Amino acid sequence: MATNPQNLKPIDSHGPERALEIRRMGQKASMEARKRNKNLKDAFRAMQEVEIPTKSGDTTTASDAIALAVMQKAVKGDMKAIEFLWEALYGKTQKVDVTSSDGSMSPATVNLGDRTTEELMAFFKTLKGKVQDGAGTA
Repeated sequence: MATNPQNLKPIDSHGPERALEIRRMGQKASMEARKRNKNLKDAFRAMQEVEIPTKSGDTTTASDAIALAVMQKAVKGDMKAIEFLWEALYGKTQKVDVTSSDGSMSPATVNLGDRTTEELMAFFKTLKGKVQDGAGTA
């Protein structure tokens, strides 16, 4: 729904009783949404340790199967999987744009913390040798 800023009124312009009622409705909706999200997170946490069968006849946990699937995609070069894996292992990356004095932009750089490009490449090369297509997945 598109909003027109000219049609918006400050909450206090409704009068004190109506403003209080609007705030209470917002608090109630917020609490309900938080409860729904908490219940969903609790369900996912409970399911992550469920044992699932693999192609080889063994069993693995759901969280291990998901981790393996993400790792396989990352090793194949899927950038979304690489970003997800990097964020899970080392925290959120930060992109930085630097404008020079002439107004041109330098290429975006990513804050890799204490990791160098060589360390990253070595990390993914070792993973590529360890992860095989379809191994250990359900």
